[in-house]
Amino acid sequence: MSDWGKGAKNNTIGYGQGACDNTIGWGTMQKDNNSWSGDTDISGCSGAAGLAQIDNLNSMSFDGSSDFINAGTGVGNALGSSATNFSISGWFKTTINPLPSNEGMFAFGDHTSSTSNSPFHFYQGTFNVFDVFFGNTKYHRYSVNVYTGGIRWINYIICYDGTQSASPDRLKLYIDGVFLAPNITSGTIPTSINLNNNTNTIGVSATNKYYNGNIDELAVFNYSLTEAEALSIYNATAVVDGVNKTADLSQLTTPPIAWYRM
Repeated sequence: MSDWGKGAKNNTIGYGQGACDNTIGWGTMQKDNNSWSGDTDISGCSGAAGLAQIDNLNSMSFDGSSDFINAGTGVGNALGSSATNFSISGWFKTTINPLPSNEGMFAFGDHTSSTSNSPFHFYQGTFNVFDVFFGNTKYHRYSVNVYTGGIRWINYIICYDGTQSASPDRLKLYIDGVFLAPNITSGTIPTSINLNNNTNTIGVSATNKYYNGNIDELAVFNYSLTEAEALSIYNATAVVDGVNKTADLSQLTTPPIAWYRM
C-alpha cells in the first residue's frame, strides 16, 4: 500500500526504506510467482483519529498458493537471540469464504518445514480460529470470525511479553483495537525467543500455509504495545475528505523497528 509497493516483483528495498527511522535494511523483498496486485485500501473502518494520519493508497494481494514476502533476517537480528518483548501489527482481509485451509499471515523462521523450525508464527485458521505458535509449542487459540459484517479489513495486533510471570499473560491479541482473550491455551509460552538469523516472512507461515487475500501496514515493534496504543492504531484508520487514511506509526512514543507500508 505504499508508494513503492504496487506492481513490483522482487522489489529491492534499500537500507531503511519502509522503516520509520531508517535503522533497518531488509535486503530484497520478494514475492514468489505472479505480479503484485494493488488492492485499494483499508477503508471502511470507522473511528476517530487517535494518532496522526497518513495517506493509504494500496495493499498487497496474495493468491493463497505461492505468494509471500521474504523480508530477510534484519528484523529477527534486531530483536536478537533473547527477545523478550515484541509486537506485530497489521491489517488483513481474506477474500475466501469459507476458508479452504489455514492461512499463514506472519512468521520468523523456515516456512517450508515443520513448526519446530519457526520460533514464532501465526495464521488465521478454518472454523473461525486464530492460532499463535512458538515453535512446536502452542500457543493461544482465539475465536476470530473474519466474516462478521461481511468480508472486511481487520486489524490484528499480537503482543509478546516474556517478562510476565504467568505464561498466559505473555501473549495478548487485539482485534480492531479490542483485547481478545484466548479460548484455548496449550503449552508454556517461553520467557525469551531466539530470532537471530530467522527469516521474516509475510503471507505465509510454517508448513507452507499461504494467505489468500490482502495485507497492509504491517509493522514490527521491539516492545509490547499497550491497549491504548493498539486502540489508537485502529482508530486512526478512516476516510478523510475522500482519501483513505491510516495511522502514522512514527508518531508513537516508540516507533516500529520495521514498517511495511505495502
